[in-house]
Amino acid sequence: MVDFPYPAPILASKIWNCVKEWDFESKVLSVTLDNTSVNDACIPFLLSNVKEKNALIFEGKFLHVRCASHVLNLIVQDGLGVIGKIIYNVRTSVRYVGFYNATNVVSRVKYPISNMYFHEMFRVKLLLDEVISNTHDFIRSMIIRMQLKFNKY
Repeated sequence: MVDFPYPAPILASKIWNCVKEWDFESKVLSVTLDNTSVNDACIPFLLSNVKEKNALIFEGKFLHVRCASHVLNLIVQDGLGVIGKIIYNVRTSVRYVGFYNATNVVSRVKYPISNMYFHEMFRVKLLLDEVISNTHDFIRSMIIRMQLKFNKY
């Protein structure tokens, strides 16, 4: 066990000791680590130890493999950055839509009376009519679909 915070040489040494203890010295194909500076600093130490055993394939080019979930997270974050403005606009629009209150009034009461129901449905209709004039095509198309559903039922 290595106590946190740990310097890279100590962590690398601990990893290599485990590799030796398990008799994996000549069997190391790759090391998967997340993207931290300490982990990145461990790689040269591990690389030099594996080189001593002549156990490297492809000259160690694939020794350090990034954690797939971390890479996927970075890709998703990049994608969200591209559509960040759209997400912001949706969140801003949702703030003005009181569907939660309408749902709460209609579904929380065991027997909603008609004046409660119609009042909340009317508020939903007014909100949909109000936000349809939004200048963003994405939001406008979403509201149109919502209005079609509303009108259907």
